[in-house]
Amino acid sequence: MKADICQSITDQIVRELEDGVRPWIKPWNAGNGSGRIARPQRALNPMSRLAKMKRGPFRS
Repeated sequence: MKADICQSITDQIVRELEDGVRPWIKPWNAGNGSGRIARPQRALNPMSRLAKMKRGPFRS
């Protein structure tokens, strides 16, 4: 079953490449945003992030 899933994903990527889609190119423009905020985080946000980090790996 795992091989079927891997083959399915591979086939999809190959089809997209044949259609001219380049999956490594981002489809959006970030504009002038640098992805950073100008001021440091305050109050509970850093503590909240630390607690989430200590709980374990990221889960979606």
